[in-house]
This record gives sequence, C-alpha cells and structure tokens, in this order.
Amino acid sequence: MSATIISVANRKGGVGKTTLNILLATALAETKGLKVCLLDTDSQKSAVTRRLIEQAQNPELIAPYPIEHVFPKYLTMELRHRSEEYDVILIDVPRLTDSEKDAEVVTAIVHCDTVIIPTTPAEMDVVATNDFLKIVQDVKEKRIELKMPFNYFLMVNKWNNTRDCTNTVDYFNEKEIPLFETHINDLVVFRPPSTFLSVLSTKEGKKRFGDFFNEFLKKTNL
Repeated sequence: MSATIISVANRKGGVGKTTLNILLATALAETKGLKVCLLDTDSQKSAVTRRLIEQAQNPELIAPYPIEHVFPKYLTMELRHRSEEYDVILIDVPRLTDSEKDAEVVTAIVHCDTVIIPTTPAEMDVVATNDFLKIVQDVKEKRIELKMPFNYFLMVNKWNNTRDCTNTVDYFNEKEIPLFETHINDLVVFRPPSTFLSVLSTKEGKKRFGDFFNEFLKKTNL
C-alpha cells in the first residue's frame, strides 16, 4: 500500500511550516506508531539541521523516523522510491519569494494527498498565503481531472486570541477556504520542536497540541 503523502506548505517563510512538519512527523511516529519519513526540500535544510543538533546533543537517542534533504527536482523520483516503504511521507516545501520558481512548489505539492497551509495573522503572511492558495487550487483542479485524491486545509498558527486572529479566520471563511477549527498558540512548548520526542508525551504538550493533532488525523484519514 502506498504512503499517504502530506505537505505542510507555504511560499512564505516564518509561518511555522517546518515546526509543524516536525511536530506532526514526531507525533505520528511516536504516538501513532506509524512509519514516517520527512523529506526536507527547503534549501535552508531547517528540519535536517534540527535533527543534527539533537543528535549531537544526545548521541544515544535513536531517531524514530528519518529526515532527509531532497532537491525539488529529484522529489518525484524519491517519492516513487519510498512510497511503498512508509505509511506517511511528509514534505517540507521550499520557501520562495521569486514567482518564477513556483514550479518547485508545484513539484512538491502535486504529489500530495493533503496540503496543510499554515499562516499567521500578520498582514504580509495573509497576503502571501492568499497568493499561495491560488497555486494549491490549480493543483487541486489538475488532480481532480486525473481522478486523484487531493485536499487542502488552512490553519492559523501563532494564535493569541486577538482581533487579528479572528479577522484572519473570517477573511478565509468568506473566501470559502477549508480551515482547521483548532489553532496552535505561539508557545515555548513548541520551540524548538523535537524530532525525537512527541510534544504529546507531556501534559502541557497534549493540552496545547492534542486537539489540533486529532483534527489533523481526521482530515487526513490516518
């Protein structure tokens, strides 16, 4: 059976996509016991670097899942090679500001069953996310034409119960964008994210991340 392929994606940096990728990958591996692989296609290699830092600090720890850097142009080949080996493959999509390089983003998300799109209430993040949604919607149309499953959901990251947060939700609801009902606060418990221990292993982590993770499982049919 082929892996479920999911990306946490946005063209905008700083919205928390790498953090969310790691939180989800670690929870899926450690809490759900699934065979998970995280492919880091971002040139900054943030996810790979986070794993290397943790391994250097705790060399006795055994990694619960692999994190590997993949150049976007090789992603199709990597997914074909790995899809039978894992239950879930998560893709950390490149952050881009040059629209001429949007092909790299499309290459990543066109293979996905589900795309999770994090944004923050910051005006520039909302504008960039709105532009990214056009790319995702184009991919959805192509996937539907090919009779391939595809879903996307937007989630508000760094939630702090301000008017900006509720306005962001209202804005995307008016545009009929599928949204997570739960949000993630900007809390120390998520920084930096561990690639070894699930945030759900702590009482505070379960309180802050549990509802979102459960909604994620339902939306992705995991």
